[in-house]
Amino acid sequence: MRSILVSMGVRRETGGRESPGARRLRLIRMAHGDKPAVWAQRIGLTVTQLSNFENGYPISKKAAITMANRIPGLTTDYILRGVDAGLTVELLRRLERAEKELKSGES
Repeated sequence: MRSILVSMGVRRETGGRESPGARRLRLIRMAHGDKPAVWAQRIGLTVTQLSNFENGYPISKKAAITMANRIPGLTTDYILRGVDAGLTVELLRRLERAEKELKSGES
């Protein structure tokens, strides 16, 4: 059961819901239009690390800093806590489009 939940981006610790951090990382990747392997390399993570984070495992502060340093307009506050105050307008627009795309796929 655990492997099924984790593969769906859902951790038992979140009561069966997708973790907010996992969703944010997926949205960031979708906003940039990259496949997971390309994205992992671009942001300085291994494919396994990215997969774990997108599937609900806690994002380390070190990984968040690495990502924020490699992607213009991205902040550790957004990655770790969902605070979008420091994001660029362009990135916010991309994230909004990705959110709509993700929601349409969930329907």
